[in-house]
Amino acid sequence: MMGYGHAAMGAAGFLALTSSSSLALGIAPQPLPVVAAGALLTAGAALLPDLDHHDGTIARSVPAVRILGVTLVPSPTQAMAARIERASGGHRHLTHSLVGIGAATAAAAGLTLLHLPASWAAALANRAGWVLSPEQIGRGRGVDVGVVLAAALLTAFAAKALRMTKMAGNDVGAVLMRTWVGPWVAGVLVGVYTGVFLDTNRFVLLPAVVALGTFIHCLGDTLTTQGVAWLQPWHGPAPASVYAAAGRRIPSPGAAGSPKTRPARARAVFTRAAARAVSRCWPPNGYIRLPILGTAGSRREHVLNIALVSYSMWLLAHEAFALWVPGATAYVI
Repeated sequence: MMGYGHAAMGAAGFLALTSSSSLALGIAPQPLPVVAAGALLTAGAALLPDLDHHDGTIARSVPAVRILGVTLVPSPTQAMAARIERASGGHRHLTHSLVGIGAATAAAAGLTLLHLPASWAAALANRAGWVLSPEQIGRGRGVDVGVVLAAALLTAFAAKALRMTKMAGNDVGAVLMRTWVGPWVAGVLVGVYTGVFLDTNRFVLLPAVVALGTFIHCLGDTLTTQGVAWLQPWHGPAPASVYAAAGRRIPSPGAAGSPKTRPARARAVFTRAAARAVSRCWPPNGYIRLPILGTAGSRREHVLNIALVSYSMWLLAHEAFALWVPGATAYVI
């Protein structure tokens, strides 16, 4: 699955869980600011497993410095992605597994511990010439430094993948917005808002969006022909008996056959069909797949992306309508 599809699926997944619309699951309804910020962060988190791809969205987030075609400073993020790709065994290996999902979630939980108390933040602001009281900083809670950093990164990744800052024109502003400058500006703004002003539990939001986003990424890749080895570092094949049953030739029963042999033949045919289905979804390379989307970037994936973006926009509009016109959502789905 391509980066755009991963980000769109991540945002739609968070909205489906937190929106109050009847078209959503509504498992954990949240206010509009949390819904909007969480959808954006989950879209970015849905790109994290591709840290093992040397040419993925995250790998290109800090481009190399080039002058007249000569690379003066190589891209640090591409170098990082190349190292992760080698260490994890290649693309779609350890980062695309339950172990990778758990590691990313644990890292997000660790970032929530980076917190600057309101009194310290106020003292730093006063030294910089801004007269602020502790009560004015994060509503007295201080600054969630880890959340600011993580939210800025995830938002920048999502904005680039979803082309949210892409602008037409050849002026300097439009060109900068088409590069990584626009996504990073959006990332800083959303990061500061999320870590300072957003009224939510930092110990829950960040690990939740990372866990959901990375899981949705692996789920999306499972829907392609390449599949995902969910149980990495182990990725063995199905039991040999499954492949033997899938390739086994069942003898022709003859014209009619006796009534006693018909149930046995029916069971054999059913067993062979089930074995073929399992062997197609769990090939000998150990990558589990349900390839309804075909190869990554297929037309079916593009159709799914359109549906996901439309669904997400509808749920966001529903939440905004519910906020601005209380009680009116009873007349809309």
